[in-house]
Amino acid sequence: MQAYGSRLRWEELFRALGMSLGGGSGWAILDWDFHAHGPRIYWAGDHTNAAAFCAPLLVMDMYEHAYTIDYGASAKDYIDAFFKNIQWAEVERRLGRAQKGDAALRG
Repeated sequence: MQAYGSRLRWEELFRALGMSLGGGSGWAILDWDFHAHGPRIYWAGDHTNAAAFCAPLLVMDMYEHAYTIDYGASAKDYIDAFFKNIQWAEVERRLGRAQKGDAALRG
C-alpha cells in the first residue's frame, strides 16, 4: 500500500471509510485502478455503483446485515474482526494479477 504512504496509513483510511458507512449501507473497496495504474479505496452504495475499469482486491460489506447479528450496532468490532480474517495471500494474488493485466494493457 505504498500509494498511501504505508500499510498502516492505508488501513487507517480503509477503517475510517468502513466506519463512515456503519449504521447505513455500502461497501468499502480496495481496487486496482487501471486508469491511474495503482490501488484506490472508495465506497459503493450498492451493486450498481461500482467503479469502472478496475479490479477489486478487497471488499468489506458494511450493510448492517453483515454484522448486526454478531456485533449489534458495533461497526468497529465488526471491522476489527474483518481485519483479523483478511487472507492477505489472496489479496496479494489479486494484486499481482491486476498489475500483470495493467502492464499488458499498457503494452
